[in-house]
Amino acid sequence: MRAPAKKRVSRSTPPTISARLSARITLQTHADGSILACFDGHSVGLGKYSAATCKRAQELRSGLPLASFETSGRAADQELDLLVRRLARHGLMEYRLGRSRDEVVIEPQVADYWPRIARFDDSETLVLSRFAYLRRRGNDMVLESARAGALLRICNPKITTALARLAAPQRISRFRRQDGFPGLELLCLLVDCQILFKVNAAAGTGLRLDEGDDDLVPWDFHDLLFHTRSTEGRQANPLGGLYPFVG
Repeated sequence: MRAPAKKRVSRSTPPTISARLSARITLQTHADGSILACFDGHSVGLGKYSAATCKRAQELRSGLPLASFETSGRAADQELDLLVRRLARHGLMEYRLGRSRDEVVIEPQVADYWPRIARFDDSETLVLSRFAYLRRRGNDMVLESARAGALLRICNPKITTALARLAAPQRISRFRRQDGFPGLELLCLLVDCQILFKVNAAAGTGLRLDEGDDDLVPWDFHDLLFHTRSTEGRQANPLGGLYPFVG
C-alpha cells in the first residue's frame, strides 16, 4: 500500500499595503489631462497626466497596492507614483493594510508621511513605546503616539489583543508563534512610526534609555502629548479656538 500523501501546509497570503483616497476626497479629470482633488467645496490642482494615469487614478477610491507602482521602472507607474505622492503631501491619502478586508487603516498626521517597512530579524525584541496609546474615536479604535507621523485605525479587534502583549518586551521569534500574531508587516509599520521600538537587551540600560536619545529621556507621556497637540507638527487636528459646542 502506498503511504498517504502529505498534506501541504497552507500559508496565508501576506497583507498588502495600499494607497487610498481619504473618504471625503473625489478626483476630477479633464480632457487636457489635468487632475483636481475636490473636497468640502475646494479643489487642489495636481498637474497634467496621461490618459492611462487619469483612468487608473480612479482606482485610488478603493485602493491601489503600493507595490504595483512604487518600485516599478515603467513610465506609467512612475507617473502614478508622482500623483499619489502629491496627494499625500496635501494630506488627501490614507493607507490600508489588509487582505480582502481592512485590518488597519493608516491616517497620516504629517505631510511627508509615507509607509515604510522597517527591516528586522527574528532575534530582535520589540516593545510598545511609553508614548503609545489606544483610544475610542467615534465607533473606531485608534492607536496613536505623540512621536508618530501617522495614527492607525484598528479594524481587526484581534490586533488590540496582540498589542497588549507588547506592553512587555517580546522576542519576535517567540511572539510570531503565539496565537493572534498580527504579522511582520504591521510590526514593521509600527516600528517605522516609533509606536514600537527595538530593545537593546545586551546593553541592559532599561526601556526608557533604549527609546530615543538623551533629549527624549526626560519627557513623560502627558507632557509630550500636550506639547504635540498644542503646536503645529505631528498632528492633523485643527488649531485655535473652534468652539464646537457654541450655537
